[in-house]
Parts: sequence; C-alpha cells; structure tokens
Amino acid sequence: MNRKSILILLVICSVIIVAIYRHQKKRELREKARQAVKSALENMPEELKFLMTISDNVFNRLKKVGFEGLTNAEKVFFCVWTLEGEVNNGGFDQFFFNSFGDYAVEAVNAFEEIGASKTTEIIRHANSVFKNGRPPKDWNARQEELTRLPKSAQETLRHLDNEFYKYDEDITKLLYEFVVKHHSEFPDA
Repeated sequence: MNRKSILILLVICSVIIVAIYRHQKKRELREKARQAVKSALENMPEELKFLMTISDNVFNRLKKVGFEGLTNAEKVFFCVWTLEGEVNNGGFDQFFFNSFGDYAVEAVNAFEEIGASKTTEIIRHANSVFKNGRPPKDWNARQEELTRLPKSAQETLRHLDNEFYKYDEDITKLLYEFVVKHHSEFPDA
C-alpha cells in the first residue's frame, strides 16, 4: 500500500469516526431533550395540565365549528389562552400581527370575565394605539395599521409588554377557576 492510499484511508476513517461521534452526540442530545420534556411534564402543576387539555379540546372544536360556534366560556378561554401565549412569545406586536389578533376586542371582555382587571386595562390600552381606538378585525387592515403606527405607539406597546410580563394577576389560576366554574360550557371536557 502506497503512501497516498494510506492517507486516503486515514481521511476516510477520520470522516467515519467524526460521523459516528456526531451521530452519538445527536442521540445523546435527543435523549437529554426527551428527559427534560418528561421532567417538565411530570413537574407541571395539575392546573396547567388541566388547562392544556381544555386548550386541545377548544382548538379541536374551533376547527369544527369556528369561533362563533364556540360556547361563551370556550370563547373566553380561547381569547385568554391565545393572547397570553402570543404576548409572552413576542409581545403585543406579535399578538396583533398574527391571526389571533382578530380577537383583540373580545380579549378585553375575556380577561374581564375571568377577573383579571389589571390585565384587562393593559389590553384595552394596547388596543387603543390603533386608529379609532381599536385594532381592525380584518388581518390585512390590521397589518396596514401596524406598519404605520408612529414610534410613540410602538414604544407604548413595548411598555405594555413589560407591564403584562409583571403578572400582577395569576392568569393561570384565574383561568382555571373560570373553567371549573363554567365546566358545563365545555362540551368536550
């Protein structure tokens, strides 16, 4: 075997060893991620597990009957769950940008209905940065207004994000209590 063949063989072996190492590392990382998810689920409060089940049920019904076909309690749940998720993920800007922003006006009433008065005022204030004091229900119209918001309105939204993140009210607890109180209005629960 000549020197060139030996070098080629060494390179091939090195590539194989690196590939095996990377595959093993990916497997280890996947296993660590699986364990982390399992641990998080095991340690998740029962109230949150319950609300996640309700969420699955409400979203499944939403696909079948549309928003108007949901019960009042399901609409409240949907508005609270989606606004909280969107704002926590990317602020009010993200909430208004995405299709869940179609329900920004209903969200005010939903948070009021679960007893989250401070959060209701934050949402009401966020809605007020739009022309006519409320975001358009139509996604395209809302996008147009979002892109044209003055800098002061954008700063207001960022300030309101921070107010929302303070969590002066326990939204999970309030939503859980609302669902328990109105359990009969959740047909698939």
